[in-house]
Amino acid sequence: MEWLIKNTDFCMAITSICSVIISLFAMFITIYTAVLQRKQNMLSLAPAVDVFSMNYRDEIGLEISNNGLGLLIVDKIVFTRKDGMQAYSLIDLMPDDIAWKNYLFTDNVFSIAPGTKVIILQLTSEDSKERTYARSKLREISIHIEYSDVYNNKSEFDVSLEYSYEDEKSQIQEVNLPV
Repeated sequence: MEWLIKNTDFCMAITSICSVIISLFAMFITIYTAVLQRKQNMLSLAPAVDVFSMNYRDEIGLEISNNGLGLLIVDKIVFTRKDGMQAYSLIDLMPDDIAWKNYLFTDNVFSIAPGTKVIILQLTSEDSKERTYARSKLREISIHIEYSDVYNNKSEFDVSLEYSYEDEKSQIQEVNLPV
């Protein structure tokens, strides 16, 4: 105890140095935590693009959905047919003799809110020949989507519809149950 009284200045200097070291350590931990929180915020607001092929008995269609938690900003979407022809709207690659119920015609940037979808093309028809013809044309299409999120992180998504649209006959399977 007597040593502390004699060396007061030395003890104050050690205490000051230790408090500076502890303050710097706390500052680095705060900065590191802020960086981790920013990364987590960016990941939690990421969109998740999905292309859904509607292939039912009386309805055929194509939808783009956003299954993520952040806004999906579609910067560019390109549809390519097997013969190499490209278009920004799928309807441009489809035959004119099919009466489509809905279609999206765009060459601009558009966005899809989290948990929602946009119908790209839809056909509701009672005519099985028209549905089969439409399915055959849709099987020739591949899609390239360039998109970003609210932080302007760019991503790409490619999908081919080659195996998405089977004919009605191949969808109907006979089930034999034992008697």
